[in-house]
Amino acid sequence: MEDSTKILTLGHGGNSRGIQASIELGGSDSQSSGVEALDPLASYAESLKGMIRAHEPSATLTHPSLGITDKNGQGVPQDAEAQYSLGVRYQEGHGVPQEDALAVSWYRQAAEQGHAEAQNNLGVMYAHGRGVPQDDALAVAWYRKAAEQGHAEAQNNLGVMYVEGSGVPQDDELAVNWYHKAVAQGNANAQNNLGFMYSYGRALPQDDELAVNWYHKAVAQGNATAQNNLGTMYTHGRGLPQDEALAVTWFRKGAEQGSASAQNNLGAMYANGRGVPQDDELAATWYRKAAEQGNADAQTWLGFMTEKGRGVPQKDELAATWYRKAAEQGNAYAQNNLGIMYYKGCGVPQNNELAMSWFRKAAEKGHPKAQNNLGLVTEKGCGVSEEDDWVDI
Repeated sequence: MEDSTKILTLGHGGNSRGIQASIELGGSDSQSSGVEALDPLASYAESLKGMIRAHEPSATLTHPSLGITDKNGQGVPQDAEAQYSLGVRYQEGHGVPQEDALAVSWYRQAAEQGHAEAQNNLGVMYAHGRGVPQDDALAVAWYRKAAEQGHAEAQNNLGVMYVEGSGVPQDDELAVNWYHKAVAQGNANAQNNLGFMYSYGRALPQDDELAVNWYHKAVAQGNATAQNNLGTMYTHGRGLPQDEALAVTWFRKGAEQGSASAQNNLGAMYANGRGVPQDDELAATWYRKAAEQGNADAQTWLGFMTEKGRGVPQKDELAATWYRKAAEQGNAYAQNNLGIMYYKGCGVPQNNELAMSWFRKAAEKGHPKAQNNLGLVTEKGCGVSEEDDWVDI
């Protein structure tokens, strides 16, 4: 059966899987009135958030004649392959109403008969709480059943769970072991993830050239997350000569496949004029695509561009909306900027308590600009003015 597993990028909290080094927005206007620009290229260590998680269940349907008659399954053959295929149909809404609970029911029936793809997809549903309560331990249990049968995507997914410590104790060595099993079968997601482990020296010697080698193997199969990661390596000149034009090429490939991380990074290249002519409108376009997928970095930058009127009409209310979306995902830059908007009453009702709350959240993450702002407010209280040394993004 053809593997058509999709990559699901979920954003904050360790659920977005792919190296997501964010590129500095910059620009001369960000330096006015004491405002500092964002530190260049978010720390590589920060992109542990970027482990790919190929958890979106999907498969090519191979049973066109399933005898579907109703939700109770009357007339449906009771063999495991048919049950699995019917689960795919309900999960994706092919020929039947989309309904995760029924997808889970059919996956479970097939999985309990030892159907490896159904076991993997049931793990996916538990990992994301689709049709069942979210449960990492049960996700791991089903991934393991499929992985032990040699199912490559389940082997990759089990590796991701070990990297994260989700449902199992965190263990990079076991993660690498499962990735190796999957790459032996040519699994592109695992090739990307093995590249990640070499990039960071996690359970493997740190080696950028080997990381690039694995990313190349994955991009040869069209893997969008690896395309983004290869773009990041070209941006930094890690493991290959630094080349921003090639970085843009790879970011664009990933972005056009829907990778939110690649869309965000492509937006940053346009915002900075790196590898492409500087273009705020195109920057905002790509940031928006990523932001609408829930990418917190892109939501922050789209908020910043909306606040400054760069590439989009200036509108404080909309800027605050984007900052809030990112801030609620834990993005410290967005938390700091939302705090400023509350303190000044820009785009939101003026509220000192909420301003202090958001500054504190960002400051507790070690954000130096928020720490500055928190100190400024603590020192001057309600006496802070527009002329004071406010520090946003």
